[in-house]
Amino acid sequence: MMHNTTQFLATLLKRYRRDGLRLMLVFAAVVIGNAGLVTVIVLNDAARLSVEQGNRGILSGVYHQVVAKTSSQPLTKSDYATLRRAGFEQLVATASVRTPVLTSEGEEHVLSIQGIDSSAILGLQTSQSNARTGADVPLDGLLQPPYQTYIDKGFAKHIGLSESALLTTPEGKGLPTLKVINMPTLGRTLLVDIAPLSARFALSELDALLVVSDSPQSDISQLHNALPSHLKLSTLIDVTEGQGIGSGFELNLLAMTLLMYIVCLFVVLNALQLLHADRLPVYRICRQLGVPLRAIVTGCLVELVILSLLCALAGVFVGVYFAKALAPSITELLSGLYGVTGDLNAVAMVPLIVKTMLITLVGVSIASWLPLHGINTTLGRLDTEPAQQGKVTGWLTGGGCLLAASGVFLMLSTSLMISLLAMGMLILGGMALCIGLIPVLLGALKHRVNASSPLLHWGLSHSVKISAYSRIAFCAFVIAVTANIGMNLMVTSFRTATEQWLEHRLVADYYVYSDYAGQFISTEPAGVTITSRKRTEGELNSAPIPIYSYPLSAPFKHAMQKSAQTAIDWQAFSKGTGVLINQQLAYREGLAEGDSLMLTVPNEATPTSLRVLAVYPDYGNPASQVLMPDAAFSSFEFDITVLGITTAGARADIEQWLDSVGQPYRLYDRQGLIALSLNAFDRTFLITDGLNIVTLLVATFSLLTSLLLFSMEDQPTRALLRSLGVSAKQLRNAMLLQYGVLCAVAMLLALPFGVLLSFLLINVINVQAFQWSYPLTIPFSTLTGSLLVTALVIMLALLIPINKLSKNSLAEELRCLR
Repeated sequence: MMHNTTQFLATLLKRYRRDGLRLMLVFAAVVIGNAGLVTVIVLNDAARLSVEQGNRGILSGVYHQVVAKTSSQPLTKSDYATLRRAGFEQLVATASVRTPVLTSEGEEHVLSIQGIDSSAILGLQTSQSNARTGADVPLDGLLQPPYQTYIDKGFAKHIGLSESALLTTPEGKGLPTLKVINMPTLGRTLLVDIAPLSARFALSELDALLVVSDSPQSDISQLHNALPSHLKLSTLIDVTEGQGIGSGFELNLLAMTLLMYIVCLFVVLNALQLLHADRLPVYRICRQLGVPLRAIVTGCLVELVILSLLCALAGVFVGVYFAKALAPSITELLSGLYGVTGDLNAVAMVPLIVKTMLITLVGVSIASWLPLHGINTTLGRLDTEPAQQGKVTGWLTGGGCLLAASGVFLMLSTSLMISLLAMGMLILGGMALCIGLIPVLLGALKHRVNASSPLLHWGLSHSVKISAYSRIAFCAFVIAVTANIGMNLMVTSFRTATEQWLEHRLVADYYVYSDYAGQFISTEPAGVTITSRKRTEGELNSAPIPIYSYPLSAPFKHAMQKSAQTAIDWQAFSKGTGVLINQQLAYREGLAEGDSLMLTVPNEATPTSLRVLAVYPDYGNPASQVLMPDAAFSSFEFDITVLGITTAGARADIEQWLDSVGQPYRLYDRQGLIALSLNAFDRTFLITDGLNIVTLLVATFSLLTSLLLFSMEDQPTRALLRSLGVSAKQLRNAMLLQYGVLCAVAMLLALPFGVLLSFLLINVINVQAFQWSYPLTIPFSTLTGSLLVTALVIMLALLIPINKLSKNSLAEELRCLR
């Protein structure tokens, strides 16, 4: 058996030059599929790790902290000393400042500086210390005299700081020498010991006391009971699924990559069908020479496994290359969206190669089942034509069953994974229906064509035969067109909704972003109206929730009325008996307009029942939030980071006033801020657009190859037509017409499934993944644009082989009839 298989493989190897085109199609499909998959795996894993580490803070595994209940009685060093003397040695004090710093080259950066008590960390076990910080050396080895300022190497590279750089504040206060370390949990924060930080900035208050311990709940309760009345024990929110990188960025990347991988598997299936059909005479000769059928099938499988592993290996290196090429863009995106900077270039190659090879073996095994199974059924046939790839009724029945199952799954779905499975069944079901309906529609179209146009009649009749020959290639094409239309409509709808939302919500003429917003308010010049955006934190169902202020002036009321698209009881809002909530909170808590929520605001020990007056869209925000009137913030502490400025003055006058305050700021006019937001939106979805195009090109390449191989086998038909007096130009036009009509019918059949896919992505997947949705818009320009781009790509690709075939002389065409 082994000898027969080896000899059979040697025979196949000698045919590689003849089989080059078909093998190249298999190789290209597997490499492209794996390259796309690896690129997204590397980017998603590295970006998610970066965001999670950035959200965990300096010490990981810390789930509790001691903080002040109100700003009027802050947490002090005396409180810290008292609790430490009481035996709570697991407490580690932290303090922070945010200040402009100047480099020795004169560049200014506004940075957060975190101070942490190194003496408390020295009391922790060294093994635990290193694990908790995520640094390449333990914290207790870092925070010792001579003190230094530590920065993560990813952030240092991002802002252009190097080892031993000297940083000073505008007041001339020097910071310890900069030290670059591998500590992604630092994110965009500098780390120093709390002693030099307190000395340089005269800090008397602390931010929090971290509970760095694996103590049981009883110890936590003991600490809670020992706290002074002005302190409280709060629970830190860990990074969970649906936060951090769990955004449209990751889901769209993953969805498009899986679609591209499925398309590539159909390309592999199509290439193997064509390859085995061409090799069928060789298989029969081997059988006549006594080679067992099992040896032939085993030899084909071994050949495919070897090729797949080589392609998977090549795909890994290509994918890693593209991931590293895209790393700067992803780093910039993460920095803007989540305020973290990580190193996306570190890749664990061995696990990645093993994972990719396993996925490839599973995927290619599924794709090769039908061609290998066909060898068993075709070797006994006397003809050498490829076996039919399924009856029309079979495709229609299978497609209907898949669509029905998809509908049932969507109705019963309670999880994102089930919904994604239903979406996959929808795409495959739509594909099967399209493949089954293509010959039916072409046949109906043929019967409506006047027989007095024989060449046109032949072209339409021949297109039915082409659709049967290239069904598998058309499967990949239909999936690509469906995904292209669905994703384009989804992104267009999202962009349209975002633009309208920005137009409604941005009311002021200018917007100022600064950590020193309060100082700008105190210097408000004449002719300028400042609207501040206040922020504080309350509790809902024992979990922290941000609370923002919302102005009650007429322009802001009108803007929210248009944005929320519901009648808002502004009188109840101004009295503080009702609140506005975003979609995220409404979906997560099952709230609707008119419902009540129990919200605990600062300085209140018990929750207050408040009526939901309206639910407003808040696109792109992963967090829940509540809006309350400005007057409600008079009784508790709040932060201000955004100012809205309404004025009839010129921008230069505004800048002159802001500069006079002497604090860093960023100023945007209304239209500039909208343009900046939309630019960030476009950059976020740029990669998914690229994957969409690659998917379409792969499917087009598969379809083109299949049609090219069919045209080679169909040479006798063309020779007969030429011998009957059909010119080369007429034949070329007829071939373009039949292929064009065939692709046009496939695209039109895929159109409704693309629209349905977009609707479900917005109203099912987006809601389950991110707890917000937006209206589906179907602009005619987007639909026609998607179809025209697809048609243009197809026709340009078809022109090459068809133009080449039409240039053959009559003698060359007739040579095949000998």
